[in-house]
Amino acid sequence: MDGFVSDYAKFGLTGLSLRDLGNEVNSDFNPDHPINRQEALNIAVDRTDKLKQRANNLMVNGGNAYSLPYANIIVNAPTKSSRLNLTDEDVPFYQIALHGFYDLAGEPFNMQSVTDSRVSLLKALETGSDIYYQWYYSDSSAVKDSDYNELYALHYGDWLDQAASFYKEAGTVLNEVRSYVITDHRKLAEGVVQTTFENGKKIIVNYNNAAVQVNDKQLEAMSYWVGGE
Repeated sequence: MDGFVSDYAKFGLTGLSLRDLGNEVNSDFNPDHPINRQEALNIAVDRTDKLKQRANNLMVNGGNAYSLPYANIIVNAPTKSSRLNLTDEDVPFYQIALHGFYDLAGEPFNMQSVTDSRVSLLKALETGSDIYYQWYYSDSSAVKDSDYNELYALHYGDWLDQAASFYKEAGTVLNEVRSYVITDHRKLAEGVVQTTFENGKKIIVNYNNAAVQVNDKQLEAMSYWVGGE
């Protein structure tokens, strides 16, 4: 870490994105220098602190609790449950706890398992999360039969128009709630949820493929309503 910071100091770092330092704690079973997970955790915290001091702004992946004191932006934050059969409802607990203190984003829209990216947009609005894509410049075939085969859908040209459209649609709404905590989240009807933010803004999302009427408001299929103070 010291070597990394020294090498990059000449670039005048103002921010860094950490790949797995914020979401993985691994043991090292090297018999000459073993490290258990608690020791690994302490090392990760110490090094993250050093990077924060040098780079000032840190983006972390996953956002485990030990990385939160040093993070400014959290990507790949959990937005849904494990979906195991015993799960009755999804509650965005992570966003309820942290929204307003960090800029948050869930999984990249073009890496999610849902087939309709509009669902990803609605989830971002429900949880107050940023619009987030992961891209590379080369054609998608560049990763075929490589160690990065799972990144087959990330060519920027395939997603740029959609990303710009979603950013334009959601940007105003998200900017209005960006720095405010979530004060209430509830299910209004099947497939319809409402999130209330500290500034009084309310976002109602209809995930259904049909129009619904809730709280005297008519919401078209796969749409949302924004109101409040």
